[in-house]
Amino acid sequence: MQINVLLKGYKSYSWKRVGRTSLIGNLKIEDENRLITAAEKADPEPCILNSLTSVDSFFAMVIETEDKVLLVSDHLSSFPLFYSVQTDRGDIVISDEAEACSISKLANKVGMADYRVASVTMGSDTLWSDVMEVESGSIVRINKADGEVKCSRYWIPIRSFAQHSSTLSEVDYLAESVFGDIVRRYANKPIVVPITSGIDSRTIAVMLKRGGHEKVHTFSIGKRTDEDVKVGFEVAKALGLPWTYVDLTGEMWESYYKSDAYKEALLYAIGGGRLNHVLMAHAIKILDEASLIPEEAIFMPGHAGSIMGGELKRIPFYEKGLNRHDVAVIACAAESRIATLSKKEVVRISRAYEQRMSQGKEHLSQNECFAEIDTIHTQDYIFKFIVNDVRNYELFGYRWHLPLMEKRWCEFWLNASFNDAYGKALITSYVNQESKPFGLHFNRKPMKHGFLAKALWLHPVAKGHARVLKRRIAIGSSERPVGGYFDAMSDVEYKRMIRRWQGVTDVMDANFVEESIQELKTRSLLVL
Repeated sequence: MQINVLLKGYKSYSWKRVGRTSLIGNLKIEDENRLITAAEKADPEPCILNSLTSVDSFFAMVIETEDKVLLVSDHLSSFPLFYSVQTDRGDIVISDEAEACSISKLANKVGMADYRVASVTMGSDTLWSDVMEVESGSIVRINKADGEVKCSRYWIPIRSFAQHSSTLSEVDYLAESVFGDIVRRYANKPIVVPITSGIDSRTIAVMLKRGGHEKVHTFSIGKRTDEDVKVGFEVAKALGLPWTYVDLTGEMWESYYKSDAYKEALLYAIGGGRLNHVLMAHAIKILDEASLIPEEAIFMPGHAGSIMGGELKRIPFYEKGLNRHDVAVIACAAESRIATLSKKEVVRISRAYEQRMSQGKEHLSQNECFAEIDTIHTQDYIFKFIVNDVRNYELFGYRWHLPLMEKRWCEFWLNASFNDAYGKALITSYVNQESKPFGLHFNRKPMKHGFLAKALWLHPVAKGHARVLKRRIAIGSSERPVGGYFDAMSDVEYKRMIRRWQGVTDVMDANFVEESIQELKTRSLLVL
């Protein structure tokens, strides 16, 4: 079959060709050398698998041999790779742009439905009917002779609670390892940390300060009265770090929403079928145009820090445990931003979730329920939607690093005990210990189900019985959501979005999803 490798690269990252290997990413030198050496072996696949156990970088790679092509993603799929096998045409197309792999440009109905429900496509599906994505932590082998595809996962993020709590010394050893490497690696580069009122960005700022990095810059976005802005300023001031404020007014957002820059951000973010918080691109645009971002800056956002346990929810149904099917249905409701899914949607999505559960038994204990729900959330939301926020920095030519999503960091926190993980209890204790010399203390707030938790959503679960699920429903609520993004909107804009997206739990994401689909359609990149 004819092989077409169409690797365009990213605005701040280019593909590197060494022999028969193409490599892209934010790699440590030792990891890059290890992967290239393994790829050049006579039989590279087992060598690559062996090397990946000790690689902790963000990357993607394509290896061409005489009889096959290997596609390798990192543990996050942070640099998405796509492929299409057109057996009737005798073509195999590989690219970092999903639409470039598609011959028909026809929409994938399943992928499109997932995207509209959860802002991401699930598994290897994309928005295109003839294009597949290399999943996170995966190797895809495509035989050149017949186009046969074989996929294998070398790393899967599974929440598994340890029996015993970890000590602060163990956390310190991990933090010193991760951030010590970062400080040494970026010793001469400015590091920019988007700082909020949360523990995630504070963890990064405190650890960089403790490590002695001398070029750390911070910024916060929203209104002056936002908690994220006020606390962000106090944290930066206490640590002695430069801080910049980005004021996002309703008028600015209205202007941005109508601009070509907004459309470009949407298209750059979408990948094969994933979105992100596109408004961050607007904030970076403001900073960039004002020359407030240092040259060669490395962005280190705290997003995805929920891997440390922030997304774990105490739900009454778990008290006595549940069966596999009910857990899958609850996960379906939790991951959806549609208040009332159709029966067909619930069956399809929950069935996909059930197949991906790590527990093989029928009835799950309370902790096993927690673990399965969080595993699904991590794979489908954090590893696609949240991690994809890095596209906002790339859009303006800046590089990034995700300290709280390095593989060793993920492995530690995915295996923390429930008490350590729930509410980010252990990391909060550790950061408070390390930030005490700076006069900082993070007060954990009581866990809530969200600002829109005002209604109970009753959904039929298998064969006529039902369970009550708490849902975040915006319609009918007199309370205006609080947060930098919502506060940036005018009342008129907010009310207009509420009217448009009746029955949707996240009006912002709904708007971005439909706008991105429309933009793909307008440019003839997708046929619905």
